[in-house]
Amino acid sequence: KKIDSYGKYKIPQESQVIDFVVCNKRVIAICSDKSIKVWDVDTFNFLKGTSFLEYGNFVSMALSKNDEFLLIGTTEGYVLGYDARKIGSK
Repeated sequence: KKIDSYGKYKIPQESQVIDFVVCNKRVIAICSDKSIKVWDVDTFNFLKGTSFLEYGNFVSMALSKNDEFLLIGTTEGYVLGYDARKIGSK
């Protein structure tokens, strides 16, 4: 059976995607290099990447039902909260 492909989001070789969500026309990924990376869903263009070295490794993420809040859990016991509507904005 054929699987349709809509595009590819490139992650640097030294990093692996741990988890991702699709929110507000963006793909938001947490990666093994302790970074959050964001792509535009329509154009597949990379929008932004930010590293968070002081919080430990990322282990999971969750998006609120209304796509307003993004929570990220880390190995150091932190739960990082973000306004998901603004992630990837300049």
